[in-house]
Amino acid sequence: MGLTHVTVSLKPFPLATEAYETRFLVDTASMDCVAPARELRRIGVTPMGRRMYELADGTRLEYEFGPAQIEFLGLKAAVHLREARSPWPVC
Repeated sequence: MGLTHVTVSLKPFPLATEAYETRFLVDTASMDCVAPARELRRIGVTPMGRRMYELADGTRLEYEFGPAQIEFLGLKAAVHLREARSPWPVC
């Protein structure tokens, strides 16, 4: 089984006119979406809190997160969106 990518559009929540659209790697076990911080700032996603994440190797990192609307394959939903420390968006 290979990696799955899908084109995703993200907008700040509540809805705004700016959007970030690109291909995301799909992680079916993920609770949050991850996108480049500069793109989140550009479209107006504002942090609403901080959360601690534990990586697969046990490293713990704290990230800011904010609400966003995600749209892909004709479906819309609300998600927590956090900044990526890598250039690859994941949802």
